[in-house]
Amino acid sequence: MHTPSLFARMTKGLVALGTMIWITGYATGGTVYYVDVNDGNDEVNTGTSQSDPFQTIVHASNQAVPGDTVRVNHGVYKERIDIPSSGSPDSPITYEGVGDVVIDGENLRSYGFFVNTHQWITIRNFAMRDTRSHAVYVHGDNNTISNCEFINCGTTDSTYAVYLNSDADFCTVSYSVFQNAAYGLGINQGSRNVINRNTVAGVTQNGIYYQNNGSTTRQTIITNNLVTGCGAEGIQVDNVNFTSDIVVRNNVFGNGNNWRINNSNSSSFGDNLNVDPLFEPGTFFLSASSPLIEAGAVDESTGQLSTIGAYGVGNISSNNTTWNGWIDEIDRPLTISTFVEIDVAGKIRLEPGVNVATIRSPVIFSTTQAVVRSVRLDAEQAPFLPTGEKQVIDYDNTTDEPEIRYRTSDDSFTESSPTPIWVVAHPNERLNGVGNYLQVELVLRNDGK
Repeated sequence: MHTPSLFARMTKGLVALGTMIWITGYATGGTVYYVDVNDGNDEVNTGTSQSDPFQTIVHASNQAVPGDTVRVNHGVYKERIDIPSSGSPDSPITYEGVGDVVIDGENLRSYGFFVNTHQWITIRNFAMRDTRSHAVYVHGDNNTISNCEFINCGTTDSTYAVYLNSDADFCTVSYSVFQNAAYGLGINQGSRNVINRNTVAGVTQNGIYYQNNGSTTRQTIITNNLVTGCGAEGIQVDNVNFTSDIVVRNNVFGNGNNWRINNSNSSSFGDNLNVDPLFEPGTFFLSASSPLIEAGAVDESTGQLSTIGAYGVGNISSNNTTWNGWIDEIDRPLTISTFVEIDVAGKIRLEPGVNVATIRSPVIFSTTQAVVRSVRLDAEQAPFLPTGEKQVIDYDNTTDEPEIRYRTSDDSFTESSPTPIWVVAHPNERLNGVGNYLQVELVLRNDGK
């Protein structure tokens, strides 16, 4: 029997099933170019539909003009992308991964994305690994990096997983995870940059390093980041010896050397914590009892306290072993449902004799509780079912795809209310934007095979 457990990555804007389904808004205006490393073709395809994709990101980038989006389907991409042109203030060029998208440097290539002098570029939803130098190099203004993961990037001395080089101004790096680099994130002389809600772990030098050798006012905000296990200071700010307005607040440190500020005046440093973040085991998601939940600075867009770190609460229910807040199809808590049972490890399964059951999550208020980035469903075989039988997560009972349903609204609703309507989510399917409130539904089915 397959006993599904539900695990959610909570950061802004996205929901995925098995890192294959992403719920987010489409870019407005411009052309969408599709890339698929497994099924694409740069020679004959137009790239303008999912059924006719390019094969490489580089080829798509050479077509992109302001307002366009390069949408990259799941797979491993072994290429370096030198961004060839800029977007504009009203029409940035966006590069976004859909599903599990990996930029693999193979320990051969120096960069993943190389943004040299270009502006108004957005890079989001990529995993980058094994680059010899910076996974993302930026020398240009008004560029954004969000919802990315960097693993073993910039492992040589004096290299960073992400590097904002001199005069990269008005840039944002947020909701990203940095692991196993020489330095995590480096900023050299940039002004008015925002470094917010990132997680840096296990780098050999500084987690976040800001250095200035010039004489210009630098207004940079470093807030709500989680920095742990660094060989040197978690955050270091050097040579800011003028009116700078550097803000380092509401960050969390989990290593002996927390932060160091050298030669700095007129800056704001405070409300930083040195606590155990209480991760979910083996992840960078926070447990329900983490001290980082709503411990950050106020989010100006919502007026609510931020949760610190790239991901937020690690479980869509408040307790992984009790499925707290979940209900069955007749609105009973799962702990007393006659359709499903929960074992001591928190695994959920159909009761003996039940062939299908529907369960629903609590309604999540994303602006205060957690903002859902993705949902991963795990299942394992239980030993007591007859050989060859299994239980599946399957809404429509016609395919082997693990469909879920979700519903979302900017207005509040209850777990059992008839509206908003439910929407089916399939693997690799692009869906609409998630509002302030979200609920997820799973159908457990014994398919007998």
